[in-house]
Amino acid sequence: TSGPSLPLNIAPIDARLPGQGLETALHEITPADYRSGPAAWGFLLALTKSVTGKRGGPLFWPLERREYDFGLPYGPGLKYFGFNTSDFLFARCASRIDSLWAMEEALRASGFAAFIGVLVRKMDLTMSRRLQLAAEETRTPIFLLRSINDGALSAARTRWRITTLRAARDRFGLMRHARWHVALERARGGKTGEWVLE
Repeated sequence: TSGPSLPLNIAPIDARLPGQGLETALHEITPADYRSGPAAWGFLLALTKSVTGKRGGPLFWPLERREYDFGLPYGPGLKYFGFNTSDFLFARCASRIDSLWAMEEALRASGFAAFIGVLVRKMDLTMSRRLQLAAEETRTPIFLLRSINDGALSAARTRWRITTLRAARDRFGLMRHARWHVALERARGGKTGEWVLE
């Protein structure tokens, strides 16, 4: 079974999650459409930050040697979500298989606060089960971004679908806070729901 739950401190969402928070398990984030890709990345980082602050340790993030539609991790962007680049251990991987293998191996090494990954192709059910088991054994959460057209089965405990919304603005019309429409489509042992989060 998964380790202790990590509350998000957002009461309406925590109430729908088993154990009143995110389990130390595999969690999936999916954009609702192509233009929501950056919003899904933002939500993934906000979700990661909300639980890793309580854990300590670096974050492991394997990156494939390929072009990403919306670029690679960017220092000022990470800082916007409360991270420093020194909070991360990045691994450059030749392929999706290598990326998933690196994540699984690093999980077994332990000592990480959380894991971040991106899948540009369909999820392999066997690999998702292996990641879920490794997350349970090491009690480490994994946040995996999946592509918009990936409806394949997986062993993830939660699945979140993110839609971009107009950001909150300050009195000068500049962006003040990111904002998302969040649908919790799957919560094993919990309940689904939808919210606007800022």
